[in-house]
Amino acid sequence: MSDILQEYVKYLAVTQINHTQTYMGEHKEGISHDKINRFMRGEKIRPRDLWHAVKDDVEPSENGYILFDDTTINKEHSQKIELAQSCYSGAKHGIVTGISVVTCVYVNPELNAHWLIDYRIYDLKSDGRTKIDQLYAMLDHTLRWKKLPFRALLFDTWYADTKLMRHIDELGKIFYAPMRVNRNAFDDFRWQKVGELEWNDEQLQHGREIYLKSMGKKCKTRLFRIERPSRTDKDLYHYIATNDTEIRSKEAVATIAGFRWKIEELHREVKQTAGLERCQCRKARAQRNHIACAFMAWVALKRAAKRLQITIYQLKREMLDGYMYHALNLIPNYLM
Repeated sequence: MSDILQEYVKYLAVTQINHTQTYMGEHKEGISHDKINRFMRGEKIRPRDLWHAVKDDVEPSENGYILFDDTTINKEHSQKIELAQSCYSGAKHGIVTGISVVTCVYVNPELNAHWLIDYRIYDLKSDGRTKIDQLYAMLDHTLRWKKLPFRALLFDTWYADTKLMRHIDELGKIFYAPMRVNRNAFDDFRWQKVGELEWNDEQLQHGREIYLKSMGKKCKTRLFRIERPSRTDKDLYHYIATNDTEIRSKEAVATIAGFRWKIEELHREVKQTAGLERCQCRKARAQRNHIACAFMAWVALKRAAKRLQITIYQLKREMLDGYMYHALNLIPNYLM
């Protein structure tokens, strides 16, 4: 890792509110705003650099999970950023101007720990790859090069693509995929929408064998109906399909599916503690480099928080302790 890259990652990890290059230049001796700007526009920091930064932290498990999802980096007030485009934001529940990033997380369920191991920036105009294409690329890279053991793959409803699930099954791996209520399933000798299936007591507890459209009969799938923790009149349940036909417990499926929220936890933390959304640069290369550095900063913060046995938010707050002591005890009383 080059000196300026290391310094910029450290800066994103420690700064509290202001994440601009100007602010860094004002507070770091020997590194000016222009030097940072040239670095951000000229360097090419890639996903493999993130893997090199995190690989020694990962504690593998044969029962591990690989998680995939995407997040939107909000750029509503920065219309001239080259990578920014119209995309859906879960936080805003609508279309915003932003940058979509597809992420890959490894989970060790025994330790209840997770690590960001890969990511891809969605930019269909430049590389022609959809988000699912990016998922395929990360899955292939994980299997071929990272060699991490894992039991199953978890992903969001949007990625529950027939082709992807069939591909996972052919790899000899297990998937747990949430189904939309209007997904067609073959059961009771007819096609029905998942949300319209009738369930008896045994099926509610142990699931039911179904065939999903276009999956083929070789890929046996079991469907479970799980009550949502926070019920609304619109969505009382969510439906989980898996090719793990040996599992027979609704509670076990709910526990496994619950690990998917680790990736949501990552997205929230990296935005709130590492300034993922705070880059104001217009050039695509600078934005790409900032995203990579923000992810590396999150890795560094998680590593430090684990060593101190505190949360990443506690770690960020404790960085202000020295300032608060100075402000409350040493600043003259003329401020009052």
